[in-house]
Amino acid sequence: MIVDILCFLGGAGLCLGLLLAIRPILASFFPLMLQLCASGAFMGGIWAHHASAVRWEYGSWMIAGFLIAPLSLLPVVLRLSGERVAGAARAAAGLGASPSARLRYLWAPLLRLPFVVSCAVLAVGIVACLFTPPHAHV
Repeated sequence: MIVDILCFLGGAGLCLGLLLAIRPILASFFPLMLQLCASGAFMGGIWAHHASAVRWEYGSWMIAGFLIAPLSLLPVVLRLSGERVAGAARAAAGLGASPSARLRYLWAPLLRLPFVVSCAVLAVGIVACLFTPPHAHV
């Protein structure tokens, strides 16, 4: 079970790395693209895990993690995509705040709730893959 969860998190990490790599290329369309595909990918990840679990045990966990990761990233991306965040970061830097002060006073309060929601969505995906029987998706 631990290996399954590690494979799931590995697939999620791979997807998050790819999303972070393409974010500069699609800067203006990235939040919209993520909103449109995230919920379908979540359901597809749960289905793909159970559909391919017989043939590829650990591969199905990686596929599920890869497909479920965009929905878990969505709250953080939506919070960071606003102009107010960029303006607040520039203002804090302009006022001479050190990087640790900016992290402590700006980024930690700003991203605390979206990060908790993101972790909860990822946990729900893991639990859904662990505890739903394979015959429920046929």
